[in-house]
Amino acid sequence: MAAEPENQSQSSVLGDTGSKWIHAFFGVLRSRLELFLFELEEQKVRFVELLFWLVCLIIFGLIFLGVASAAVVFLLPDDWRGTGALVLSTIYGIITCLSVWRIRSIVSRESPLFEESIAQLKKDQACFSDQK
Repeated sequence: MAAEPENQSQSSVLGDTGSKWIHAFFGVLRSRLELFLFELEEQKVRFVELLFWLVCLIIFGLIFLGVASAAVVFLLPDDWRGTGALVLSTIYGIITCLSVWRIRSIVSRESPLFEESIAQLKKDQACFSDQK
């Protein structure tokens, strides 16, 4: 009869250890999921902000360029209007190229998506693979 309480105490110790491991595993899984969702939200906000400013740039930039170009060409003498339109077109082309270059440099220097989540998953994998 003394053996029965001893077996029960051993099984409760093993059960406690197993439940601690399960709780720890789900805790790690939950924290990684929260980190992933947080980074996803940051990327979404960043994308929407960038999209908003690009749309504003395009709309108001085109309105401004159209009105300013028409004013400049209209104010030039008749025989210089073609040359003025060509010069303005060249200037706008250069500015467009510079804008594309700048946008590409901004996009390329951003950190990869979910960088912290991936780093944490690699740490977890290394931690669990060392315990085998």
